[in-house]
Amino acid sequence: METLFDVLYKSDSPKAATALAALADALVEITLHDPDSMKRTDAARLLTSFHKNEIDPMRLADALTDTYFRVRYYAVQVLGDVDDPAVLNRLAPLLGDIDPMVRQEVLAAFVKHGVGNETIVPELVLLLRDSNPAIRTNAAKVLGQTGSPLAVSKLLA
Repeated sequence: METLFDVLYKSDSPKAATALAALADALVEITLHDPDSMKRTDAARLLTSFHKNEIDPMRLADALTDTYFRVRYYAVQVLGDVDDPAVLNRLAPLLGDIDPMVRQEVLAAFVKHGVGNETIVPELVLLLRDSNPAIRTNAAKVLGQTGSPLAVSKLLA
């Protein structure tokens, strides 16, 4: 049995595209403003099913400061697919997120897009000592992408 998404995505109807855009917009609204953290989480998780061009990434980026880690996690998952330096720069502060799942998703986005610059080197260096081996590995990859002399010295240390 096909899902609603399958039917709408397979359709060539302009109304299907309009419905998808309206649904994505409603989910972003819930993600950003619903007082219930579980509803915000569910909405953010559902946004991972949409194509990246159906979501306003700069608007969704406001969810990166949500108090609930799962909302941040799913927002990073969605935004990590957007190849836009402005969006990816909004992810950088989450390298220091308290939740390891969020940190890992940010690093995965940076690895995917080959992102790395001098401004994030100090945070990446700290992540080389993270208790999670996947985070350490991806931090090293992103550090290597920066080409920073400080990054190279930290990787060789």
